[in-house]
Amino acid sequence: MVRKYFRLPKNTLDDVLRYFGLPGKTKVKHSDVIWDCLDGDLKAWGLMRAYNATDVKITRSLYLKIRGYHKTH
Repeated sequence: MVRKYFRLPKNTLDDVLRYFGLPGKTKVKHSDVIWDCLDGDLKAWGLMRAYNATDVKITRSLYLKIRGYHKTH
């Protein structure tokens, strides 16, 4: 929806969130912890859970902000 209706210079989630004035992503990135998770590190799994929960929350807030532009939402 962002590509279709807004044509921003970058369409990464973090850049789109900043454009709309929404809180950004966490400092921990998926690539920072995935290998530790695969090695069974429980602390890394906690960081991954927090990362995923934050991603869902901010993606939902972005969707609620832009859904009015889409004809079927």
